[in-house]
Amino acid sequence: MRKQIPKIYIPLLFYSFIFTIVLYIHKPISINIALIKIFLCSTLGPYYFIALIIQYYVLLPMIKDTKSCLIISFILSCISCLIIFYARYFLKIKIPLILYAGVFPVWIVFFVYGVYLSNHKVNIKPYISIILIFATYILSNVESYFLFLNFSMIGDAVTAIKITSFMYSLAVITFFMQNKNFISSKLLSDIGRNSFGIFLIHIPIIILYSKINTNSLFLLFSTIISTYIFIRTCRAVLPVRMLYVLGLSG
Repeated sequence: MRKQIPKIYIPLLFYSFIFTIVLYIHKPISINIALIKIFLCSTLGPYYFIALIIQYYVLLPMIKDTKSCLIISFILSCISCLIIFYARYFLKIKIPLILYAGVFPVWIVFFVYGVYLSNHKVNIKPYISIILIFATYILSNVESYFLFLNFSMIGDAVTAIKITSFMYSLAVITFFMQNKNFISSKLLSDIGRNSFGIFLIHIPIIILYSKINTNSLFLLFSTIISTYIFIRTCRAVLPVRMLYVLGLSG
């Protein structure tokens, strides 16, 4: 844990500082607010994920790869979703992203499921997994439609912090883990090993490409390909210490 947390937090500070300067040029904010955002993983919206990783590193010694722990984590995630839903939609409380998406109880089921899958196999027939994927996908869309219909907020309607979205994601994860031997490749494995670096720098790349084309598939593949090539190039020419600071050491 002592090695892993600095490995992700130091690159976060580096990129947050750079992006803060760029954002400040376009829209000045107070230095105090900027520093708070930098240190609390809030400079860019998706950076809340790094705060989650740090929390899970701390919790890892307490996580057990048992079915009971997995069930408890699912219940905890569901309760967290309901609390957030009630607070945001009925109490009309404006909660900062880092406080409702960046706290460990919300996503704990995925972390525990990952720990569980590292030592166990889920024995579900492939066709059942496919049925679960389609069923939970439909449920997630129905819930999104309900949220948009009643609250008229498209951003919140498509949020991933929904119980049905969690169920869909778990179904997809299960399917891919069951069939990983059929869909794996050296390239995909290498992209996976460099996924943290891709995550750190993908936002500005998406912004640049969105000026060319806003198609989701175009943005997805062009961003992954560009960031992957950039990371592989950096790893070939930059010293190890610089790669460490940039979060590109793999």
